[in-house]
Amino acid sequence: MNAEANRLIVIGGSAGGLDAALKVVSNLDAELSAVVILVLHLGNGTTSGLLDKLQAAGPLDAELARDEQPLPVGRILVAPPGRHLVIRQGRTRLVSGPRVNLARPSIDLTMRSAAVARNSAAVGVVLSGMLDDGSAGLNAIVRCGGQSVVQESTDAVYPDMPNNAAAATQVNHRLPAGQIGQLLNELAATRPDADAVVSKELQLENRFDMNEVDDLAEIDQLGNRVPLACPECGGPTWEIDLDGSPRYRCHIGHSLSTQSMLACQEKEIEQALWTAYRSLEEKARLQAKMASRGDDASTVTRMFREREQETRGQAERLRGLLMQLVDSKQAPHALL
Repeated sequence: MNAEANRLIVIGGSAGGLDAALKVVSNLDAELSAVVILVLHLGNGTTSGLLDKLQAAGPLDAELARDEQPLPVGRILVAPPGRHLVIRQGRTRLVSGPRVNLARPSIDLTMRSAAVARNSAAVGVVLSGMLDDGSAGLNAIVRCGGQSVVQESTDAVYPDMPNNAAAATQVNHRLPAGQIGQLLNELAATRPDADAVVSKELQLENRFDMNEVDDLAEIDQLGNRVPLACPECGGPTWEIDLDGSPRYRCHIGHSLSTQSMLACQEKEIEQALWTAYRSLEEKARLQAKMASRGDDASTVTRMFREREQETRGQAERLRGLLMQLVDSKQAPHALL
């Protein structure tokens, strides 16, 4: 069966996404006329249990995607941990590229490549997860005339990914996970709308995703350099804002949404503050040791004791700032 004549469905999820995906695939038709790709943020452990769960949940066989594999109709291809899965010329490509939105595999990369490769025949589904991987990819599918689906936030264990995707683009369908499978059956049975024009910027970014180009001058076509260091490698970054949702990309290939960038910066700030706090504690201990070696009445001893007290005061003030930072991260209303 020719995959090019069928829908290409990309389902992405992170925290809570596996349970949602099992609900989706449980309602897919046994004779589904579509290619299904599942991208989950998993650890680097075995995936045999995952494949067993997918096959037990629904009628379709599931397998780990292989490099340069033709797209199989009526089967579920699972992106392997630690590799990006992209679509090129009707085949899968597994790319060992830099992390995107702190994840590898990246939902954005798979969806963006599906949008470029299949235009209006592409369908993107964003399930439960934290932060916003999938938002840019779903937007690319919509811009190319495809269909967008997100899990209803009240049905998601972690609603960040569905909510952020809905905020970043026009969503065609918003449903509980248990109803998405039937919708996909219906979409697979319909003819896609006319293909939209794929912008040259989207095509260029897709080429960067596949490691086919790394010319800095070409990155300048996607966005403007900004005074922000890439939190993954420390390199310069470009702000890409093709659709009203700014993203940041370095020339190595690390790519982060605004939320992912803020999350990294917050982590770096906390780590730097803990390092400074440790250094102050160590300095105070050394000053106390120097004070203990001298005569209690000597000027040098008094000086070290005074400096020890100053250092401990600085350390306590810094610790108070750290506790505020940690508490703000735990607050329900806290924004990354």
